Amino acid sequence: MSAIASWSEQVRNHHAQSIRAMGGEEPAGDFWVPHAHRFVADPRRTDDPEVARLSQLLDPGDSLLDVGGGAGRLALPLALTCRHATVVEPSSAMVKLLLQSATEAGIDNITAIQENWEDVEVLPADVVLCAHVVYGDEDIEGFIAKMTANARKSVAILLYFSSPQTPISPFWSRVHHEERVHLPAVPELLTVLWEMGIFPDVEMLRTIETKPL
Repeated sequence: MSAIASWSEQVRNHHAQSIRAMGGEEPAGDFWVPHAHRFVADPRRTDDPEVARLSQLLDPGDSLLDVGGGAGRLALPLALTCRHATVVEPSSAMVKLLLQSATEAGIDNITAIQENWEDVEVLPADVVLCAHVVYGDEDIEGFIAKMTANARKSVAILLYFSSPQTPISPFWSRVHHEERVHLPAVPELLTVLWEMGIFPDVEMLRTIETKPL
């Protein structure tokens, strides 16, 4: 099985297992409504290694496209270092907090598009960013190909080595009496990229403590 097909199967099996655990029905509405506030951060913080590294990719005259940018945790501070930032985010709760934070911080060079990345049409940007989003995307090839097609200079993908919920898998096993199917992460993404003919520069960054869901 190819790396791309393996990624898709792993995501599909994870989602199917989750739906079975919820009684066979997918949750309706915006999942992020009760959680979105956890993804708000001070746009002018100076202790975030992700912001520090990503800002090195941007020149003052550049544009940024943040795919699945949530409440602007990265896009807002990066907007302070470039000409304009655009966030594509399907969650209305996230977009609301993004715009609220931008107003409070006096950041007016950012645009929010409430839409799925797979469905939206956007203008190319100098740097295309996607942070902690692709774990659960079944069509990983199409997702990345679209990012690449819309990047004039570079693409940056931030991902944990293991998917975020991996540490709690022992609890899943005890409750549901079966091994958890994990979402793919860095190791699987690398093989997907190589299969697509993309050979990325890989860097390890220190993470800052985040609030658990």
